[in-house]
Amino acid sequence: MAYKNKKSRGRFSRYMGGKLILVFVFIVLLFLLLVGRLTYLVVQRGDKYETIVLGQQNHTSSTIAYERGKIYDRNGNILATNEVTYTLVLEPKNIIEVGENAKEDEDDENEVLETTIEKLCEYFGFSEDNLRALIENNADSYYVIF
Repeated sequence: MAYKNKKSRGRFSRYMGGKLILVFVFIVLLFLLLVGRLTYLVVQRGDKYETIVLGQQNHTSSTIAYERGKIYDRNGNILATNEVTYTLVLEPKNIIEVGENAKEDEDDENEVLETTIEKLCEYFGFSEDNLRALIENNADSYYVIF
């Protein structure tokens, strides 16, 4: 009897083995059904759902207050404070290339370059000669901080 118990330990009866196979087949069929449904939704109705999702996206921006306190040393002298600064980045290569591509006549000067220099001088008070020299000296650059 002890031998029979040791031998049958760890084995399933036929009835239990049949039930396990039935459950396994059921789970595989559910998985295949799920994969089929997802494939159908992506292939047949993907564009419709993509439009719905893109329509629900909200692209709003908000200004976050940047103000943080001043930093003082032990004597009350200001070590660090907040200051609003602006950086102007020019793309000389794009300014020159766009202007050259927009030319109708070879004799025309680069209208994009001239307009850019004119507006920067008008609105920011830069020197026209300095801007022209900066753009022409960095004609192959995509990034010049001014």
